[in-house]
Amino acid sequence: MDDFLHEYNNVRPHESLEMNKPARVHVVSDRNNTEKRIPFVYPLNYKVIKVTSNGDARWGAYNWVLISRAAIGRFLGTEEKGNGIWNVYYRDVLLGWIDKKQLKPKNHIYIFIE
Repeated sequence: MDDFLHEYNNVRPHESLEMNKPARVHVVSDRNNTEKRIPFVYPLNYKVIKVTSNGDARWGAYNWVLISRAAIGRFLGTEEKGNGIWNVYYRDVLLGWIDKKQLKPKNHIYIFIE
């Protein structure tokens, strides 16, 4: 994604900007954003997991679930639906589900995308 953003903003000219590059046309605002971020609170029955720097989240003591590098540093909520199936949410958006029966110690599994 970083490579794409660099090319999009610094290399590729845009017709809508009269063939200029966005980095040349746009300037950073000097205004401070004084709004405080309100942390999202998951319902009490959710298990909250944090996505690590490689896009994984720890599940229990020995298991890892590969979520996505796009979610690095974010907290996800997981809700047990029954029969070993857990829905995975980012805030109120359902990302997919985890089948706990597929977890094996020290192995990675993937989140099943909805």
